Parts: sequence; structure tokens; C-alpha cells
Amino acid sequence: MPGVEPTEWVYVTQRTLWADDSFCVEEAVAVTADGLSLGSARQLRRILAVAAG
Repeated sequence: MPGVEPTEWVYVTQRTLWADDSFCVEEAVAVTADGLSLGSARQLRRILAVAAG
């Protein structure tokens, strides 16, 4: 990205916006130390059950 050095630190937040027993929606945002938004992502993810035991 122009104006951003590849060695600079980037602050990334990731959170779950919504979830139930089968699905969840997650969101991530990346910004530079100066507050420049680099991008965002949102995904719908299926939750698979894990067998007890």
C-alpha cells in the first residue's frame, strides 16, 4: 500500500459479532499506528460440534 512501509506495525482487531450453536459472524479491521485504515474483513463461519469424551 502506498505510504505504508512493510516494516511498520499494524493494529488488528478481530471480534465475533453474532453466534449461535451452528454459525457465527466474525469481523476484522487493520489500521496503522497513525489510524489509517488498511482493510476490513467479515466472514460467516460454521461451528462444528466436537464429540465429548
